[in-house]
Formats: sequence, C-alpha cells, structure tokens
Amino acid sequence: MRQLSSYIMNFLLNNIKLKKLYNLNGILISTVVFIIFMVFVLPWVSNMMEGFGNVQSPDTLFTYSSEKLFSITHDYGVEGRRMYLIQRFTFDLFWPIVYGMFCLSLIGFAVMRFERLMKYKYLVYVPVIAVIMDYVENILVSVVFLMYPAESRMIAILASVSTSIKWIYVSLSMILAVVSILYILTTIIQKKKVH
Repeated sequence: MRQLSSYIMNFLLNNIKLKKLYNLNGILISTVVFIIFMVFVLPWVSNMMEGFGNVQSPDTLFTYSSEKLFSITHDYGVEGRRMYLIQRFTFDLFWPIVYGMFCLSLIGFAVMRFERLMKYKYLVYVPVIAVIMDYVENILVSVVFLMYPAESRMIAILASVSTSIKWIYVSLSMILAVVSILYILTTIIQKKKVH
C-alpha cells in the first residue's frame, strides 16, 4: 500500500503533463475554464432540469437517507430520470475534471513552487479524491435511477456515503485552493517589498 501511495504521489507531482498544470499558464487555463463552467454551463444545466419540477438533485445534498433518494427518484418522473441520467453521463463527466483541475493546479503550484510547502505535498490527493468520489456517487445514484421502481437500500446507502465523502473532499479542495491563492499572493507581495 505504501508503494502504491508513493507511486501515485510521484505521478501527481512529477508527471510531465501534470507539471504543465502547476504553472501560471495551467492556473490561468484551469481558472478560465472553471469560471466559464460556473457562469454559463452550470446555470444552463440547472435550467434544463427546471422543466421537471422543483425536485432536489441528490448530488447537491450533503447526505440523504435511502428513503429520501427513492422519493427523489420517484419525484423526477420518467422523463426527469432520463434527463438526469443523460446529464450524469455528459455534463457530469466533465464538471468533476474542471473543478478538480482548478484546485489541483493551485494546490500543486503552491506545493511545487515553495520549498517549505513540499512537506504538504500529500494535499494534491484531496482534489483527486473529490473527483473520484464524484464519479462513484454519479454511478451509484444512476444505478438507483435505472433500477426504479425496484429499490436497493445497499446501493442507496453507498450513494449517500459517497455523496457525503465527495462534499467533504470538494469543500477541502476549494478551501485548499483559496489558501493556495492567498499564500501565492502574499509570497509575491512580500518578495516585491524586499526588492
């Protein structure tokens, strides 16, 4: 297990393609794409679902019971479930990568650029785990939607757990991204004051 962890860390920090993400161009590109998704794509996707009533999306909740997930699944109706599934396997294939790259570029840049932060290099795992858990959640909730009207409490519970873990890691990723921005900016400002 330790060797696997070491291999993944080495890949995340030393991979030539990922190193391109840990520079100012990588930060700029991932930030622009993130902003485009936040300003244009997310509202557009949200508007598409409004035609199916005022039904909560399970992936926007922090946690839910299996009964709540079954109720949401029912409330979507046939067309709403179909549209939800289409979104999970179109839009939601890209969105986790977009927010993951945004956070990873900032965290990776800070860790790679500033020697004293290298001891925190394991923090690059946080957005990677967030993205993985987002995909796990999408798969499990999709299975619940596809099985309807049949119900599997085990899959619903696993979906809820994966949703909660996803939100914990997404929140940590965003916090770490903001802290990275602040650290980068304060370091630049301090260096300019010295020179």
